[in-house]
Amino acid sequence: MADSSNFQELGTRKGRKLGFRTAILRLVLGALLLAVSCIGIVGYINSALTFDEIREKNAALVSLATSEKVGRFLGTADTILPQLKALISYHLLQYPDVQRLGIALAELLRSEENLTRLSYSDAQTGRFVGARRGNDGEIIVNQSDPQIDSGRPSEYLFGAGGQKTSLEPLPTSGYDPRTKEWYKAATNARGKVVWSEPYQFEEGLLGLTASLAIESGSGDEPIGVITADFSVHDMGTYLARLIQSRRLMVFISTISGKPIALSSGIDTPSELLIKACQKAFSPNSTLFTQGQPESFPVSAQGQRYLLTATPNWLPDGFGFVTGVVGREDEFLGSARANLVLTGLVGFLAIIAAAVLAVLLSERLAKPLKALSRDLEAIGQFQISEAPNTDSSFREISVIVDSSERMKSALRSFGKYVLTLS
Repeated sequence: MADSSNFQELGTRKGRKLGFRTAILRLVLGALLLAVSCIGIVGYINSALTFDEIREKNAALVSLATSEKVGRFLGTADTILPQLKALISYHLLQYPDVQRLGIALAELLRSEENLTRLSYSDAQTGRFVGARRGNDGEIIVNQSDPQIDSGRPSEYLFGAGGQKTSLEPLPTSGYDPRTKEWYKAATNARGKVVWSEPYQFEEGLLGLTASLAIESGSGDEPIGVITADFSVHDMGTYLARLIQSRRLMVFISTISGKPIALSSGIDTPSELLIKACQKAFSPNSTLFTQGQPESFPVSAQGQRYLLTATPNWLPDGFGFVTGVVGREDEFLGSARANLVLTGLVGFLAIIAAAVLAVLLSERLAKPLKALSRDLEAIGQFQISEAPNTDSSFREISVIVDSSERMKSALRSFGKYVLTLS
């Protein structure tokens, strides 16, 4: 009974053991799976960080380049308006000579390709004279007087050689510049350049107006207001060339977030993206306290986007924001592709390792199984005459050799016992 119990206990313990072949497979495949997983995770994190850093730097460069371009574009007002003010203040240009003033404005406009229009409005009479750029780049002189034809504007082409070509009267009602917001803002600013919000010009173009009041020598009400107008069409064309076919949206807006110009290669409606950006860089955000490019996460129509915005201020105090918006997965797509590639290579490596592990475990296990069966037979006093299969592995070969010497010793001992009996 005791021997039977011992054999049962031995069999139970034997059944709980892990096979040598299975142990090798688990060890090799587990180690490889752990290594591939660690490499994949670390590779993905590093790729994501690298691509995110590249995205931020690229977007910041685009935003800064746009800021510099727009700054030069709009900064023309800070040069031309003081010059024009000095010419009028020192009576080098006399307002009553409307023809002379119109020609002077036309020539100034011709030399400044960023400008769309230059004008002067008289405070006392409401008379207006200006020069604007036509659709084909020609210079058109425009003038009106509330006392003449109810203020209906008249125009003529002014050629580079000084020739004048009368144009048809504009189909508009009387015009009095003193009723316009830009005129009122300039008179209230008292000698400082002020900017309008983006609005539609009389000709239908969308743009901005920078205005400057000319004070009288006595310090009373200004004698008039001069303006420099900028169409946003050229800025939009520049932004379109900037992004080309990339899936980005680049925009220029006022500090309050009202768009000035934009170009988009993203499917999401621009109006929704602009509203999301307005919420991101509110006037109280750190963007305006630090004055450096800053990134914000924004969402529109269930899509996540990344915004990089840069604040800018002209010398006269006018502020604007340039921004670059792109989908988040556009920037992290390469990192995810690297992760998929790492996973695929790792999967193939696991399969290859499994095949090699099976072959290796077979070579390891085969002589050990034979040795195990031989030792069980020895335990039952059945000593086989056939030698065990040798192994190419040193440690297993030593065990097999020791087993053979033990069997030889047992055979000799058996013969000795027989001789004694």
